[in-house]
Amino acid sequence: MPRDFYDDGSSSSHLRSKIEQHLYINQNRKRVKDNKISTHIKKGKNSYLHIGQVTKLPADFELATITTSAMTGTNAIGFTATAVLNFIGTGGTSEVGFVWSTSDTTPTLTNDSSAYHSIPTVNESFAFTYNSISSGDAGTVHYGRAYATTSYGTSYGAVKTFTPFICLARGTLITLYDYSVKPIEEIKYTDMLLVWNFDTGEFTQASPLWIKQSETATCYNVLEFSDGTVLKTIEQHRIFNKQAGSFTYPMTDDTPLGTITMNYKGKEIVLVNKYKVYENMDYFNVITNEHINLYANGILTSCRYNNIYPIENMRFIKQINKNNNTTTTTISLEEYNEVAKNTIGNGFQIASEYYYGMRLGEQSFPVKDTVKYIKRLVDRAVPKPISLLFLDHQGVMCTTNKIDIGGINITDSSKQFNKEAVQTVNSILDNNSEMQIVVSSDWRYWVMLPEMQDFYLSQGITKKPIGYTSYGKYDNPMKQPIEMRRANEILA
Repeated sequence: MPRDFYDDGSSSSHLRSKIEQHLYINQNRKRVKDNKISTHIKKGKNSYLHIGQVTKLPADFELATITTSAMTGTNAIGFTATAVLNFIGTGGTSEVGFVWSTSDTTPTLTNDSSAYHSIPTVNESFAFTYNSISSGDAGTVHYGRAYATTSYGTSYGAVKTFTPFICLARGTLITLYDYSVKPIEEIKYTDMLLVWNFDTGEFTQASPLWIKQSETATCYNVLEFSDGTVLKTIEQHRIFNKQAGSFTYPMTDDTPLGTITMNYKGKEIVLVNKYKVYENMDYFNVITNEHINLYANGILTSCRYNNIYPIENMRFIKQINKNNNTTTTTISLEEYNEVAKNTIGNGFQIASEYYYGMRLGEQSFPVKDTVKYIKRLVDRAVPKPISLLFLDHQGVMCTTNKIDIGGINITDSSKQFNKEAVQTVNSILDNNSEMQIVVSSDWRYWVMLPEMQDFYLSQGITKKPIGYTSYGKYDNPMKQPIEMRRANEILA
């Protein structure tokens, strides 16, 4: 039987003695045939050694040592890995190269691998480029590391990762709801984009849920359409495919020439040509809230999470039960975050904005895969600016009752927010999705924040306050005008 050996790091002779002891025992038990044995040895955390011929090992043998320097994307379907051979090992190094995997976080030669064309000298950097990542692996973490083989075994460098993304090229014009256009690199979270509502089969508007940070690829695709439109994509950015009734990868057989798609005018156009250009290109991406899609250079584009249901006549075809409800199984946010806790850890949770914005409750992808996908989105998102709405209560939210300084009971029915004031606040929040509430009222002296948050919801305000202003810096606050006091508290 093959057996693994783990060295405690003390010396090569210690490992050698364990190997020879195992060989001796197997020879006495007649487990060695034709003077060969199948044995595995691991030296250190990442090294792997295979002994095929039973021979006496050198008194002091050493495996080669190698460093994985980096693993970076060259485009959405490729990466370049670099490494340095630090030590050639006993007897010299016979082969170096790279191994990688999407499932094994510590890949070995049993996974995908490629040998380098020659043996580098010690401390010489060498590189390997791979450009055949499956389009289905876009957005999937790839684990890779360098390896070096001697006559005594194979050692590995540290694991590096790379995640290919499917995106749109710099300069791609995104159609806004008023039919003006804006380069994708200038899109902000406050923009309202033209999107297609597949639930109702009509144009509508949506703000960006997610905007990707810029990266650079070494090549891009060119898609040409029958109306003269040209769209540049980074690998497999999906376009709407009428014949398939879904969004499909344009550079695969799923989207052949002749594919019919839709433009921002609601007109059908045809894909007439597609090819690849090898030159550097910055790339970006945007996912819109709830509708997920957008119009890029006038072409309806999206990602796989827009394929929630089959599409016919530009509408989702949902199965309806006898109670007139869709039969789709709903996966709760709590279920997603339970998987996130066990899969990602480190306190990562899917925010409600992603749950509702990506319609995760309706998706059919494995929950674990979706959790990892959302984590990758979060890691590569352009940070969202936070707008703060500072709210006082007396004379602002409460317009009828004067509160005596020294105490307040917000459960008192007389301490209710004015309904018109609530509507005004909700309108402001609806028009500014990133805005958060901070309470600047003297109520903060008597009411703890959790109780205040529940009170806001009970009054019909759509968001809880995230905190209170500080008490400000002044000697006698009651002698200062209320406006000055509040300004000092906000600026403190």
